[in-house]
Amino acid sequence: MKALRTLIRLHKQHLDEQCVRLVGFEMEQEALRARAAGLAAEVEAEGRMAATSFEASRSFSPYVERVGAEQRALAAQIAELDAAIAEAGEAVAAAYQDLEKYKITHGVREQRARASEARREQAQLDETGITIYRRKRAG
Repeated sequence: MKALRTLIRLHKQHLDEQCVRLVGFEMEQEALRARAAGLAAEVEAEGRMAATSFEASRSFSPYVERVGAEQRALAAQIAELDAAIAEAGEAVAAAYQDLEKYKITHGVREQRARASEARREQAQLDETGITIYRRKRAG
């Protein structure tokens, strides 16, 4: 029983580690998405500025190319994180299933131990009852 409790504790820790890893990937992906949205808003604002100024309009095209390259790089990183999130999600699911197996096994063993103890107590009570009955009959 003690070994099972240790296994449960270790698997719970492993599950927690996998969850932290998954959340880290999700947070990183959300930051990248926010950066991509910020770049889009920035390009829009620069476009409005370029429409009002000839000097700004001359530098707008190279700016849009640079931002486009950065957005493509962000999209690639987000795609990589999608794969990492899927993998981490599967690892969390597997760790959870392992933990549940050990918890169920532990519960079954505890239930068996309680049933065995109850049978032992009942046998002891039955023996006490029989002894009392014999004494009353004899005496």
